[in-house]
Amino acid sequence: MKKNQKNTESKRPVVGIMTGSFHTENSSRIARVAGEAMKDMDVDVRLYQGLDAARYLNVKSYVDKGFDHHYYSLFGYSNFDQPDILIVSFGTISAIQKPLSLDDFLSNLPDVPVILLEDDHPPKNGICITIDNYGAMKECVEHLAGHGCKDIVFVSGPTDVPDAKLRLNAYMDAMRGLNLTVTKDMIVYGDFTDKVDPLIEECIQSHGVPDAFACANDDMAESVYRVLKARGLTPGKDVCVTGFDDIPAAALMDPPLSTVRQDFDAVSTTAVKVAKEYLEGKNDLSEPLHIPATFIARQSCGCKARESKKKENEKFSEIRHLEDRALVKSARYQNMMSSLMIRNLLKEDITIKGFFKQLGSQLCALGTKRSYICLLDNPKRISAKNRMFVPDQLLLCMYQEGESIKAYDTEKAPVIQTGDLRKFHTSEKGKQVATFLLFYGDIQYGILCVELTTKEEMFYYTLSLEIGSGLRFLYLALKQRETMDDLVTKNEMLDYSATHDLLTGCMNRSGFSYASNKSYNEATGDSRMVAVMGDLDHLKQINDTFGHDAGDSAIKRTAKVLEECLPEGSIIGRTGGDEFACFFCLKKGESFEKAAFRKSVKASNKIYNSKAGKPYYVDVSLGCYEFVKKEGVDLSEAFRIADAELYKEKKKRRDSVIKES
Repeated sequence: MKKNQKNTESKRPVVGIMTGSFHTENSSRIARVAGEAMKDMDVDVRLYQGLDAARYLNVKSYVDKGFDHHYYSLFGYSNFDQPDILIVSFGTISAIQKPLSLDDFLSNLPDVPVILLEDDHPPKNGICITIDNYGAMKECVEHLAGHGCKDIVFVSGPTDVPDAKLRLNAYMDAMRGLNLTVTKDMIVYGDFTDKVDPLIEECIQSHGVPDAFACANDDMAESVYRVLKARGLTPGKDVCVTGFDDIPAAALMDPPLSTVRQDFDAVSTTAVKVAKEYLEGKNDLSEPLHIPATFIARQSCGCKARESKKKENEKFSEIRHLEDRALVKSARYQNMMSSLMIRNLLKEDITIKGFFKQLGSQLCALGTKRSYICLLDNPKRISAKNRMFVPDQLLLCMYQEGESIKAYDTEKAPVIQTGDLRKFHTSEKGKQVATFLLFYGDIQYGILCVELTTKEEMFYYTLSLEIGSGLRFLYLALKQRETMDDLVTKNEMLDYSATHDLLTGCMNRSGFSYASNKSYNEATGDSRMVAVMGDLDHLKQINDTFGHDAGDSAIKRTAKVLEECLPEGSIIGRTGGDEFACFFCLKKGESFEKAAFRKSVKASNKIYNSKAGKPYYVDVSLGCYEFVKKEGVDLSEAFRIADAELYKEKKKRRDSVIKES
């Protein structure tokens, strides 16, 4: 590998902006306003916004598999830009995932001055700019009490997030000052997303319907609205509701949400002003700054709407609707483009250099001004234990500037060390360089850096996910190429297709018959074996009511729960539309309790049904039969016995799998 020799040091100072995901309104607003405020400054802007797509979309399976274990890693890559000063919105960063401590987080970043937003613990080298979370939340609770509310439930954020702590303390102090009782079941600990419906429902079931819900942010207030309306209750009339943040959607909710307005524009512009003064030598970052927050009374707390304000909201709603339509159309186009781009790159004979050469050409065709991709020496598996991963060096595998594209295989790529990236990527005024992680599952490959405007973030984020998938395919293809010739690969693919069910990945009827008989014949005479027959409950009802895509989803879920709950090494087959067969040999001294097995399947499906957001239940009826080979029971007889038990179990299934609305 040759050491990177490209360009001289950037003459302009570099300002880094770090926020939580642009999926969330607050972090997106901070980044957007700060970037806009630096348009006319003679600086390079580097943007780092965390990854939380799976959590934002509430895709539980991806979260379990470590999709966002990468979340904190992104910020560590700022070491390769070596900015002169960092603006860090730690409140929005720590609100998305289980947070690191502030000291641990900062210790992995470049050793430069920090302007810390939304946290009142000043860093060793920098200052804090804070909003009055405490006073505003206290005023909010007192306002609810002024409407006659005494039983006020508080929907808090995570216990270890600074903003959430302050707002919870304000609630407790306000209730204490009002001589109102707070019991344990009056505090709900959410995650600052609008996906906390189950927690709100659980609270109502245990505590009862309160006079009011005071929410620690507006997103969670949306969940409260949905749960109340599902129960036939009207926010603002039957139950008072307040939020915190005053996101644009708050004024458009039905009814408009009473909330606390945090002036994120003021926070962002103040941070930029302080950064500018520091770079000019006019501010030594010794004085912390405080931005006030304001309670905004609307109808959800019981206040009546002013007519002029109502008309203003209706006009704003119409404008926002047109904007949303334009954004949706743009997002659809861009998402399709990102998928097609990667599909065109995935050829059987592709190399890393060829992959990036073509990718650079397609980015150029899209009008991307500048972009580059840096890879790790070796892909890194990220877990909860090493989620703040910071590599020692990177390999510059692609650099695109207009129509000029340079691409390298990893063994010939220039080596990038700490601070090297700022040497060759000086952005135009009014634009910024955003950094996106390239990963697939829990494997991290490197970073994509693109010069863009804030309106283009979603497209390039989606593209980075597609590139990560493409790299996964590419690395697998290269590995296969090293270990087997094309004929063996094609034969294996044909064999897999012939013996496996493409929908679930389980064996098909033919493959299962062969594999189970082979296992049975190879087992010793005293081997204890188990035959299982399974049947997805009411597949026809799901297909007829919700369509075959829903039915396919339920079938895949059934395969997954069987794989989860059966012993490792079990042979699982989908032998019909809704039918499954399973077979395994017990190890010496190992026991099989069919009641416990059924219970584990039922428990797993119960969790899935409560969190998947499907309008139907996924349940499976099971018949099991344990036998010893030497007792003369052949395999076909064992499955007949298991099938007879399955028939009995099916009589116990629920009459309908359609959930009540």
